[in-house]
Amino acid sequence: MTSSIVNSTPYPFTFNVEPVKVSSEQGKAQISLDHVRGRVPSLQASKLRALMMQANDDPSKTMATTCTYDGLSSRLVEEAGFPLVFLAGYAMASAHGLPDTGYIAMQDVCAVIQQVARQVTVPIIADGDTGYGSPMNVKRCVESFALAGAAGIMIEDQTWPKRTSASFKR
Repeated sequence: MTSSIVNSTPYPFTFNVEPVKVSSEQGKAQISLDHVRGRVPSLQASKLRALMMQANDDPSKTMATTCTYDGLSSRLVEEAGFPLVFLAGYAMASAHGLPDTGYIAMQDVCAVIQQVARQVTVPIIADGDTGYGSPMNVKRCVESFALAGAAGIMIEDQTWPKRTSASFKR
């Protein structure tokens, strides 16, 4: 039986991400992360910020990925050599046989994020739709996604419920 090696296919260029610093004094280890802020310190969020900063500083580097919808598709994207995975709302809704019009609840998306976080070692960006309601809901959504294991979140700039072309009456 052969073992698979994650990230065996090189990405077109390399990111130099070493966000963890470990120091030891009197038998106590202390870990510090660069680029960390917020109430939920995350190694993956630190990695994502480092990737984004490098891509911003070097125009030849582009952070590209494909859309995923579960643990397996995310693992395949990681093994293909991509530096991150993106959990797309349309892909997750389609996996449930539903349109991307807000049928998938925030808790369902958090469950998928947790599933993916158990399968990959690269940062996860998740589609947060409109934040699932008011500004308080957006705050709750961001915190819930971070606790589930997402390193980043994409939130649309529209009101809840979502207004898609299918929802407009003519």
